[in-house]
Order: sequence, then structure tokens, then C-alpha cells
Amino acid sequence: VDRVGETAYSQCWVLKALVSLSSQTIKEEEVLAEDLENEFCQLWDMSSDKQVARFMLDKGVCDLVLAPLVRSTNYRVREVSLGIVANLMCHSTSAKLVTSHNTLRTFIPTLMREDDVSVL
Repeated sequence: VDRVGETAYSQCWVLKALVSLSSQTIKEEEVLAEDLENEFCQLWDMSSDKQVARFMLDKGVCDLVLAPLVRSTNYRVREVSLGIVANLMCHSTSAKLVTSHNTLRTFIPTLMREDDVSVL
């Protein structure tokens, strides 16, 4: 069965969307394609579900969201990536795993120098 826990969400879809987000290298001035924006926003929303959050963490979401934070200068891509991290932090078990990821824990505070309010 291709479901995340007891949800109706597809494991394959979640993984595909995470990999797609992870591979984003678009620049600040570039516009994210509408279909990708919709996909990433759905992923962001889904990450608030406890079962989806756990599934994402089991699949290495910390490394996957860190990649576009480091490589992309596009504010929307960074906003979505940080939004996923924020949603993961809403669940105590997930929060412990996120805060134990050394690179993510040390990189996120560097984003406080960003000019874009959505990233802050």
C-alpha cells in the first residue's frame, strides 16, 4: 500500500516532491514554475501531519530540505524548505530529530541575515 501511515497521502508522491524540492537551484530573480510551487506548497502543508512528518524524517528530510537552503537563492524555495522544518518542529518526536541534525541546526540561524521577510 502506497500510503503514509493511516493518511491518504502517497509515499511515492511525498518522496518525489521532496527530491524535486531538494534539487532546486534556481536563483533569487527566477520565478518558480506554478506547478512546482503548488507541489511544494502541498508538501509543506502535508508536513504538518504527524505521520507524514515521521515518514519524511525516516527518509532523510533534514538533508533534503537543507540542500535547497544552501544551493538556492530563491526566496520562495527557501521559504517552503523552512516551512517544512517549522512544521516538523511542531511535533515533539520530530523536533528532537530535527534539532539533532547538526548541519541544519547550525545553518538555519545564518538565515537571520536574509532580507526577505518570508524567509525570516
